[in-house]
This record gives sequence, C-alpha cells and structure tokens, in this order.
Amino acid sequence: MFLFGGLLCSQAFASGYNRLYAGPSVMRLTHFDYDQDLYLGGHLGYQRGINLTKDRIPLFLQLGAEAVYQTAEYSSDVPVFDLIFIDGRYHFMSVSIPVNVSYRLGKENFSVEPFLGMNFRGNIIGKLKYEDGSERDFFDSEDANRFQFGMNVGVGFNIYKFYVGYKFTPDLTLYESDFQFVYSDSKSSYHHFSLGFNF
Repeated sequence: MFLFGGLLCSQAFASGYNRLYAGPSVMRLTHFDYDQDLYLGGHLGYQRGINLTKDRIPLFLQLGAEAVYQTAEYSSDVPVFDLIFIDGRYHFMSVSIPVNVSYRLGKENFSVEPFLGMNFRGNIIGKLKYEDGSERDFFDSEDANRFQFGMNVGVGFNIYKFYVGYKFTPDLTLYESDFQFVYSDSKSSYHHFSLGFNF
C-alpha cells in the first residue's frame, strides 16, 4: 500500500532533476592489525537524476561528480610510528563519479529517496606533511592505489527544493597495501552528510 501510494504521489515530480550538494565527511581507514583511523573533512558535488521509465514512475539513474577532502593531525606518540618523532598532518583529496539508482516515495513537497549504486574514485592527494617542512607522499609508492572502486548506499529527503541526505561509501579495492611497512591492506570508507538544492 505504501509503495503504491508513493507511485501515485510522486508523479508530479517524476521527471529529471539537477542537484548541488555539500557537507561534512568522515573517511575511515581500516588496517589489517591496527585500529581504525578517522579523517574529518568535507565534500562538494553535482548530481543529475534521469528518469528510467519515461516519467511513469519515480525511478532514477543518478550520475554526477564529487570532490572530497579529509585531514587529521599526526602525532609522533603513536607507537607504530616510533621511528619518526616529528608531528604533522595528513591530507587526503579525491574525486569520485557515483552511479546510483534511486526511487522517490512521497509527495511533491516532501519525499524520501533511498539509493544504491557504484562509486569510481580517483585519489589525487595522499600526503603526510611534517612540522619541519618535509612530507611523505603515499602515491610515491607502488603499493598505493590512485583508482578505487566501491559502493554507495544511502537515503535522502527532498523538502520542497532542498535536499538532506546521508551516504555510506565503502571502497571494495584497497587504498594501500603494506602501509608504512607495518600496516597491511589498508581499506577506506566514507560517511557523507549532505545539504543540497534541487533545480
């Protein structure tokens, strides 16, 4: 009954849309034998929604692009880095192409939009900058991956022209293997909290 009601109520805005969105992000880097590291930052993106059924039902293909930046302090007090005694800061930046399928349930002025899809990420920056001015570029190593493939799963809320959403993006390919010669098989995932505008 709820699904059928969603089909009827959503006809008024079943055509395609554009969306600009931004918000805070959390990157989680998980290692083989070490605790998870959290990196805080933000994201900015554009999305185009294309109706897959010629406006018969609100089923959309979502295509777009998204830039993500994270940073975190590095402390030489961390035991695994005891060979380096200089504090610093991590910097990560990537650009992604998300490809999702979404379905809208609700009315024209309010709707719920669950989605599921794939994510293609290109890592642009991955550095640890020390306070003495030196730095380590993770991509100088062949073990680091410039390109990653992952999944997208989340839900959004459309309130008139405004959008509020959450997305979880676990990468299925490794970020780096044998990280710092101590970590093994570093895997990344992202939590995105978005505010946007539909037009």
